[in-house]
Amino acid sequence: STKWCLPSRQTLKVNCDGAVSENNNDRGACMVVRDMQGTVLLVATRTVEHIRDPPSIEAVAILHALKVSLEKGWRKIIIESDDENVLNEINASQPSLSLYGNVIEEIKSIVSSFIFCQFSWISRVGNKVAHKLAKLASSVYTNTVGVDRIPRFLGPVATADSISLIIYSLFIKK
Repeated sequence: STKWCLPSRQTLKVNCDGAVSENNNDRGACMVVRDMQGTVLLVATRTVEHIRDPPSIEAVAILHALKVSLEKGWRKIIIESDDENVLNEINASQPSLSLYGNVIEEIKSIVSSFIFCQFSWISRVGNKVAHKLAKLASSVYTNTVGVDRIPRFLGPVATADSISLIIYSLFIKK
C-alpha cells in the first residue's frame, strides 16, 4: 500500500521503522500505534546499539513493537513496515537463515500470544510518520515508550494521513 489506511474495527495498526543516522554511526527504531479512527495511542522510539545493517534494525523495530503491544494488552494488531524482505522472512514457514534470523524467529514465537497479528508491507511514503520518528531516534539517544501523541514537528505529516483518509472515504470509497 502506498497510503496509510485505518485498521478494521477493534484492531490496532502498528507502524514500525528502523533508521540509520546521517553519519551512519547511530541507529534508531520506532513504532506508532493508531486505532480505527486514526487516533494515536502510543509512540515509542529507541536507539538500537550494536546492529549495523538496516534489515536487522527493521526486524528489531518490529520485535520491539510486538513486545510493547503485549505489555499494553493489545491482542489484535496489524504490523506495517516498509521493509518487504523482513516481512517476507517473518511470513515464511521455514526458519530464517539471515543475519537477523534470531530476531525473526523470536518474532515468530511471540505471534502466538496474539488473537490476531498480521504483517503488512507499506511504502515509505505511507510509513512516513514512523520513518521520521525512527530517524529522530537514530540521531538522538532516546528510549521513549508511552507517548500518546505525535511530536509537534510531525503534526503536519500525521494530519496529511488523516486528510487523505477523509478524502478517500468521502469521494473514492463507495
